[in-house]
Amino acid sequence: MKTNRRHVLFAALLLAATALTLLPACSSLGGSSVNSRVEKLEADVATNKQEIAVLQQQVQQQKASIDALTPSTTVITTPTTPTATTPDPSAADQAKAKGLLTTDLVVFGNMTITPAQVNTGATVTVSIPVTSNATYKGTYPVALSQSQDPTISNAVTEYSNIVTLNPGETQTVTFPIITERVGVYTVTIAKKTGTFTVVAP
Repeated sequence: MKTNRRHVLFAALLLAATALTLLPACSSLGGSSVNSRVEKLEADVATNKQEIAVLQQQVQQQKASIDALTPSTTVITTPTTPTATTPDPSAADQAKAKGLLTTDLVVFGNMTITPAQVNTGATVTVSIPVTSNATYKGTYPVALSQSQDPTISNAVTEYSNIVTLNPGETQTVTFPIITERVGVYTVTIAKKTGTFTVVAP
């Protein structure tokens, strides 16, 4: 029994000694593994920092190249000159632009009434020469008023004709008039007046 106890005690001591011997080795192995991992991570971080620095340097170089290729724009401000206001065209200029003759550009000659006396229903021809003093070709409306009794407003009859004249040209404007009422009639064109008589057949 004593021998067995000794063997068991020796075995226990041997195991304890072995454990004490292996424990530092194991702890040193574990520590070296952790240290190696930390060192590897630090190396990776350092490598990444170097790569980032290289990339930043490349970006700066590309930016400098772009800035060198882009022309600098200089904003030039030109002082604004006030626009001159164009005066409204006069009535004469407007008439010229439309090809119209104004009253001051036409001259009327003597009025002619043929015949001076007619029967009711017959035609009386009233003629008057019109001359253009304009420097351009234009048209002019010639108006004729006919009245039997100037005191009666509704006894006035209006006629109109349009003449087209070249510069300096003269044309004769005619108005055929037929009247069914007996009496003496007065016709007026541009302050030129004349009369004719209508009688019963």
